[in-house]
Amino acid sequence: MKTRKLLCGLFILAGATLFTACDGDFNDRIANKINSGNPQTNIPSDEVAGLAPVITEQEKTFDMPTSISPMQVDTENKGIGRFSMAGINANGEWLELHGTEETNQNVWLEINGKPKGVKVYNGEENLLSKAKADIVFLVDNSGSMSEEANKLAEEIIRWSDKLSKTMDVQFGCVGIDHDYINGALNITDVNTLSDYLNARSGTSRTSHYGESMTTPPADYETLKQNAKNYTNAGGECGGIMLHYADENFTFRDGANRFYVYFTDEENQPGGDPRWSVESVNKLSEYYNWDASKGVIYTVFSDQYSTPESWTNTLYWENPYLFSTYTGGMTLATNSNFEISLDELPITGAITQSFVFTFNVTPDLIAGNEYDVVITIYYPDGSIASVHRYENIKFMN
Repeated sequence: MKTRKLLCGLFILAGATLFTACDGDFNDRIANKINSGNPQTNIPSDEVAGLAPVITEQEKTFDMPTSISPMQVDTENKGIGRFSMAGINANGEWLELHGTEETNQNVWLEINGKPKGVKVYNGEENLLSKAKADIVFLVDNSGSMSEEANKLAEEIIRWSDKLSKTMDVQFGCVGIDHDYINGALNITDVNTLSDYLNARSGTSRTSHYGESMTTPPADYETLKQNAKNYTNAGGECGGIMLHYADENFTFRDGANRFYVYFTDEENQPGGDPRWSVESVNKLSEYYNWDASKGVIYTVFSDQYSTPESWTNTLYWENPYLFSTYTGGMTLATNSNFEISLDELPITGAITQSFVFTFNVTPDLIAGNEYDVVITIYYPDGSIASVHRYENIKFMN
């Protein structure tokens, strides 16, 4: 880890601030800034934020989540900005982050290159700090999924109900039968999700828009009509479901987004790069995603296939790459669906999520987009990472 040198002998070394005098009142002026949190927000001021440790690619010990929520102004205090990020498991443990001026500070925040004073809420603290997550289930409901369809739906309901008991989580669902979207449920509560999945049986559980429910959703006709624009995949295709949800669902402001993709087939975009795994690959010419749109987890349920062998880009693609490119994880099972979704790291990623809060300053304007850099560093070097999140919208 390299150090950064500031004017007048101010150094940042392994997250600790050291001062040396360059004029008579330097130490006095610095001392007046220590613990000088904004009294209106109870967040340390940007003047004492300090520069983050410089971490080289070789010094990184883990990869940061690739997605954060959009930034937004706090509804109860316009002087506070906030965004959320999924929990981080590094070296087998879920991290706890401590911000500016805390004795055990291990996280630094920059927005458009400017260090920001930051206060972080961890895990259960987020029940009070309004952490939110929207989860969308992308379900291949073609005939080959008939064996696992009922168990899959039952597990989705069980897991969603469990998450709802501890976090502010809502859910959506998209279904596909070969090359066309054939069902969807917009972001809603767990009870409506359960009613939707239980309105039919087998693969038909996700092949409707809610018209089969006792009380159909108000927007089901709109979702059904919009799905007519998503009928040109080359077969079972997670990419077309992913972008349908992204472009048509009403995600909540400030919520982290997660997708769980269930399939037993290749991703088959039919030559259309919009639906390819490469559409979420930041290094690809087909990239059509961003850091606030979410992370994808893939559940593959055919023990006789080898997804890694599917390498024909735009036609027969490895579905695991959706997770590889967005920082998610994969889970393999068989047609009996003998797994628990608790095995997905997404459970901890939600329950151990973070809310970052910072002072709103005149340079931050609602409606604009900003680059956000988060640096995590433990003084002993055992935990170290940095990530730049580009074009994050700041919402009012």
